[in-house]
Amino acid sequence: MVLLRRTARAAATSAPPPIPCPCPPAVLSSLFDFVIFAILLWVLHADPAEFQTGWFIESLATQILVVFVIRTHASPFWRSRPSPA
Repeated sequence: MVLLRRTARAAATSAPPPIPCPCPPAVLSSLFDFVIFAILLWVLHADPAEFQTGWFIESLATQILVVFVIRTHASPFWRSRPSPA
């Protein structure tokens, strides 16, 4: 019985506390999209083909970043390795 309590307590305390988010992720994602949109159009003066390519690359980079943030335990994701699945 004591062993079960210790194991349950250790499992409960091993998870890191959740990181509070100052704004909803959807708002942050939309703001980032608008910034990339403005950079592609007004700073780089991208034509339609370049705009689509830039938007695609930005989308892939954002998805990779999200995967690394979700899979790591440390607060800044670059300080720790991804946890096993």
